Amino acid sequence: MFIEAKKRVGSCYLEFQYCKTDNPIKNNKVNIDIIEHWKYDSLLIKDDEFNDFYKVHSNIFCCALLANGKIGFDFYGPNYYDNVIAEKLLKRLSEVIDDKHNNLILWLEKAVEKCNGFYILGI
Repeated sequence: MFIEAKKRVGSCYLEFQYCKTDNPIKNNKVNIDIIEHWKYDSLLIKDDEFNDFYKVHSNIFCCALLANGKIGFDFYGPNYYDNVIAEKLLKRLSEVIDDKHNNLILWLEKAVEKCNGFYILGI
């Protein structure tokens, strides 16, 4: 379900991307000017697979900072989760996720430990 960026075929994916910048927020909104798509260390999920995943876990992912400054989740834009939120999200997902999504848990651990949170970039 979640694949490495090098295994991508096509472009209809949501991208889980590490935030490696110190300024992901500008004017209380996601700083979209600094985002580049298809990073080598991103995790990808096909849009239809993410729809099913999100239906089950929407209560966990609906707390992102959006490009318009609101909090929620946007399937078509950038969703930013800072370290504090990413750590809470990791904890909650670790309690409910099954083994087939273990690579997401490992990826999120790195986002919390070594990065400034993460983005989910919409299609």
